[in-house]
Amino acid sequence: MKRKLHTSLISALIVVGLSGCAAPQQRALTPEEAARVQAIQEALLARLKGQVPAQPQQQIPEEPAISAEDFQAQIARVKAAGNPAKVVMKSNQLLIDGKPYLDSEGSIQKYSSDSATGDFTYLIKTTGNQAIIKFNRAGSALPAVKVATINPGPEGVAVKTVTGKSYSGSTAIPTADGFIVSRSNAAFHFSVDNSQRDFSIKQGFHLAKFQQGNVAGTGYVLLEKDDDQSQSQSLISSFKSIGSTLGISKAYDYLLVNLESGREIPLNLPSDTKKVAVYSNCKKKNSVVNKCENMDSFESLYEPNGQPNYSHYFWSVDWLNGSSAPVAIYKETTKVKAINMETGKIYTLFSRALGVNYFTAEINAAGKISVTARLGFSNKVIEDVEQFMLENEDKAELLVAER
Repeated sequence: MKRKLHTSLISALIVVGLSGCAAPQQRALTPEEAARVQAIQEALLARLKGQVPAQPQQQIPEEPAISAEDFQAQIARVKAAGNPAKVVMKSNQLLIDGKPYLDSEGSIQKYSSDSATGDFTYLIKTTGNQAIIKFNRAGSALPAVKVATINPGPEGVAVKTVTGKSYSGSTAIPTADGFIVSRSNAAFHFSVDNSQRDFSIKQGFHLAKFQQGNVAGTGYVLLEKDDDQSQSQSLISSFKSIGSTLGISKAYDYLLVNLESGREIPLNLPSDTKKVAVYSNCKKKNSVVNKCENMDSFESLYEPNGQPNYSHYFWSVDWLNGSSAPVAIYKETTKVKAINMETGKIYTLFSRALGVNYFTAEINAAGKISVTARLGFSNKVIEDVEQFMLENEDKAELLVAER
């Protein structure tokens, strides 16, 4: 009864206010005035009940999408102005033929490149939680072309291209010709030619967060095995990882998968060696030992001192589009191997009983792949990997079916 009395009183006051106190007679409310009456009435009732009405969220105006034709014209101009070149990331710095490449809008977080064409796509952090994906070609003096904007989304990220296409998933990674957005069971590859390819993700795996290889040129992506949350399986996984690190067992925690055919190439790489440790609250115990109270670990491509974290899978596998076939290079504990991704044959490039420190792979404009491996205190080089494979055909192994 009291609530009805409040409602009637408020309605009467609002109507009087809208109609004018001195008016000789009450007129009918227009639809606009009636809507205002209802809104004010609801707000006043909420106040009487001690509630604060929810404020409408301010809508951020979206940047107008450009036409596919205009986007293609921008891409074509950049490609015509560039040339093939070596594009790499060292110490969080993108280098093109050894020269730093900078973007005034933000720091480059991820990239992907194709040295045969000079094409590269990169992701930069901007204000807040937003990121931008851009495309360029080495040697071009033109500004990079904006491809898409990344914002937080219901599944992790919401990506919208400048041509108006929208994607939602858990992660987004650049490829030399665009980007891939993935979620639990599917991934979507957008190319700067404004085309799209969809593919399913193998059950029990997800798209690896970092992709060093040439996804665009080879058609292969790297998948990582999902974490097993059960305590018993986690313990078994840890033992397998330790065994793999020591070279006495195998841990196939990564797969290279072809986007078109679904062909799988298992890699004997453990997934739990990608973290670095950071110590704090340390006190000097003696001249060589510090005692620290806290230790935090997290995934990182680099150690706290800025050096690469060579235990991370990113530095342990690379795949390139050779002159005769795509070739994958990867490091087990004591060996560096090359895989012909068409035939599935595996060749041992380097071997050292005490372990391989790391390797780097390069490809020139003609598609010749060279690999340098750090073995203890010395470097060993194979100048032409495909020629090496031809000369060692009788020593080749075949892919295993283990996972």
